Amino acid sequence: MAEAKKNDRFFGLPVILLLGALVIGIPLVLLMTRPENEHPHLVGGIVNNLRLLEGAKEQWALENKKDPGATPTLADVAPYLKNGVMPSPVAGETYLLNPVGTRPTAKLATPGGRFRAGSVVDADSFK
Repeated sequence: MAEAKKNDRFFGLPVILLLGALVIGIPLVLLMTRPENEHPHLVGGIVNNLRLLEGAKEQWALENKKDPGATPTLADVAPYLKNGVMPSPVAGETYLLNPVGTRPTAKLATPGGRFRAGSVVDADSFK
C-alpha cells in the first residue's frame, strides 16, 4: 500500500505541471497572435498615403477655388503629389479621393488587424 501512495504522488506532479503550462501558455499564444499585431508597419504606410492624398486634394481645391462636394480625379491631384505620381499601395489597397470636404479612404485588399478584406478605412480608422 505504501508503494501505491508513492506512485500517486509522482503521478500528480506531472499533471499539475502540464496544467500549469497550459494555463499560462494558451493565453500567451492567443495574445501573440492577435490580429492587431499583424503587419503594424503596413498601417503606418496606409495612413501616410491617405494623408498625402488629403493634402494634395486640399491644395487642388484651394488653387482651383472648388467648393465642398467637388470631386477631383487622379489627374487633378497628381501635380500636387511628389513627382506627380500617386502613392504606391502598401498592401494592395485602392485609394478613393472622395469629394472635397470628405477625407480620402482606402479599400483594403487583404485583411489586416481588426479590418476585413474589402473594408473601407480612413486615417482615423487606425487610431
